[in-house]
Amino acid sequence: MDRSTVRLSRGIAVGCALSVGLAGAAWGDSNPVTVSDAWTRPTAAGASAAGYLTIVNHARFADSLTGLTDPDAASASVHESRTVGGVTSMRPLLSLAVPAGGSVALKPGGLHVMLRGVKHALKPGDQTTLILTFAKAGRVRVVLRVRATATPDLMAGMKM
Repeated sequence: MDRSTVRLSRGIAVGCALSVGLAGAAWGDSNPVTVSDAWTRPTAAGASAAGYLTIVNHARFADSLTGLTDPDAASASVHESRTVGGVTSMRPLLSLAVPAGGSVALKPGGLHVMLRGVKHALKPGDQTTLILTFAKAGRVRVVLRVRATATPDLMAGMKM
């Protein structure tokens, strides 16, 4: 191999490395997905809790929420509640679409985060950390604040 071939090979390798590095840090400090009004109700240790929040996608492309984790719960996922003919049911979603330049509200009676097997009691004023994973935007850290509310918990008594 002559020197020009070696230089070209090194240049390609460096270019590829830079591309991979930039793709991993594409958003820098400004992720196009933001989350607001994240909260949950108080619950006992070992119980399930529903979390609520609003996801805003500031990007010009659609994205989807593909995973959730919370170190204070055995599992976390997105669920959808529906009431049909007076019967309320809930089903897990594998992903949740977030439109380009749009938002999705997770709120009581509809879409929500389901935390199962909460490891310790959640009392008003406490908080727990939720990590949302998006297909394009990557990970977004969210603090769910535990707040007492006069609104009845629509999850109470529901079979999962």
